[in-house]
Amino acid sequence: MEEGFKVILWRKQKMTDQATDHATDHATDHATDHATDQATGQATGQAENVSEMVKRVVLVVKEEMKRVAIQEILGLRHRETFLDNYLKPSLETGYIEMTLPDKPTSPKQRYRLTKKGKALKKMLEE
Repeated sequence: MEEGFKVILWRKQKMTDQATDHATDHATDHATDHATDQATGQATGQAENVSEMVKRVVLVVKEEMKRVAIQEILGLRHRETFLDNYLKPSLETGYIEMTLPDKPTSPKQRYRLTKKGKALKKMLEE
C-alpha cells in the first residue's frame, strides 16, 4: 500500500457554444424588453408605469404644501420612510418640485405638482 495523499483539482467546464448562445439570447431579450418598456412608458406617460407611492403623493398635493402636511394626509409617521419611498421618487421622476430648490432643508420649503404631475393627477382622478 502506498502512503501519501492525493490532490484533486476541479475546474469549471467551459460553456458549450449552444449554452453560450442561449445565455446571450436571454441577455439580449432582457435588455430589449427593458428598453421597450422604458420607451413605452416615456412615450405614453401612462399611470401604470408610476409607483403606487408616487401616485399617492400626486393625488394629495394641492397648491403648495409642506412635507409634514403631505406625510400626515398619507397617514405616514416615519419621516425617513416617507422621504425615501414617497417624496424623493416623486421629485426624481418630475411629478412634484420644491418651491425653494436652492434651499432643500429650509423650514419654508413647500412642494407642488409640476405640469407632468398635474397631468398624472388628472388621469388618476378620471
